Amino acid sequence: MDFTALMENTLMIERCTVFMWEDYVFQDTGEERDKYWVTLNCKINDFPINVILPTSKYGNHHYSNPINMMDCVIINRGESKHFSADKTILDLKNIVKEEEWTIRHAYEDGFLRELGALEDTICKRIEQTIKDSELLEPYRIDELLCR
Repeated sequence: MDFTALMENTLMIERCTVFMWEDYVFQDTGEERDKYWVTLNCKINDFPINVILPTSKYGNHHYSNPINMMDCVIINRGESKHFSADKTILDLKNIVKEEEWTIRHAYEDGFLRELGALEDTICKRIEQTIKDSELLEPYRIDELLCR
């Protein structure tokens, strides 16, 4: 079965879906570790896919600086069934684009698994934060809001 048929039958990547990618390779550092994903695609299986890479490093030096908290959505423990940290940060400055071939290989090899839809209230907070962004370029805001 080719990837397109596989996706049409089993993998439906929708907006605001949470995934876990085991042994994810970070584009900027080459570091490899398990990573949550939150998708921001406009249409189902529309590639490349914009992905937020959440972090639970709320108390670290980087996020202790208020300027670094701009354009961030904070998910507190209990707000989402997918995240169990005291605070999970969805940093809109940390959105990457993933191509079809990368996702296809990860899915076929069993590294990428869907955890489910992100809660609607959190999706709305993400979209409002994108609309109100002070740091994202206007064209990027339009892209992320599917305009």
